Amino acid sequence: MPQATGGQETEDALAYTYTVRGSALEVQDFYKREMSLLGWRLLTAGRAENNNAIMIFQKDFLSINIIIVGRGDETYVVLSDR
Repeated sequence: MPQATGGQETEDALAYTYTVRGSALEVQDFYKREMSLLGWRLLTAGRAENNNAIMIFQKDFLSINIIIVGRGDETYVVLSDR
């Protein structure tokens, strides 16, 4: 995602995390748009009152989970295929 910083793979290599300046809603909109353009289908999405969210996308036999947690003017993102 544009403006992403601090990206790293988790110790067990099951996920990738990064931070981005911007709101959780902006991150959700980015992934909805960009994943669709890449042929991924949004299976389900859940959002909490504070706009934190989980999104699950599928393409062929693959799936990816995206967890989005807003903290002030930064948002933490976790990408995982598990």
